[in-house]
Amino acid sequence: MGEAYKQQLGEGRSKTDFAKPPADPKPARADSAYTGTYTNPFYGRATVTAGPGGGLVLHLGPKPMAFPLTHYDGDTFSFETVGENAIGRTGVTFTDGRLRVEYLDANGLGTFEKGS
Repeated sequence: MGEAYKQQLGEGRSKTDFAKPPADPKPARADSAYTGTYTNPFYGRATVTAGPGGGLVLHLGPKPMAFPLTHYDGDTFSFETVGENAIGRTGVTFTDGRLRVEYLDANGLGTFEKGS
């Protein structure tokens, strides 16, 4: 039973330990490369803004919650999940006008497209 609970509690957790950045991380691009509004047919809208003290903030949800992003490596960032579906730190990757939220992508539905 202990192994079954361990597996269930670990479900959805990132395979990447975002608390331990790579030894030689690639720098992020300028914040303006990431800011904007992204849409997803399943999850709706995600907005990335510049934070008041610098850095980036991801806004998700029907009543958008703000998640400060922490740079990890290149175009990959992370944030701490909250609430009843919290799974710990999860990744956000920006690629070619898209934003992929790792913990929303278990079924391939976690990619958002940047609006023009």
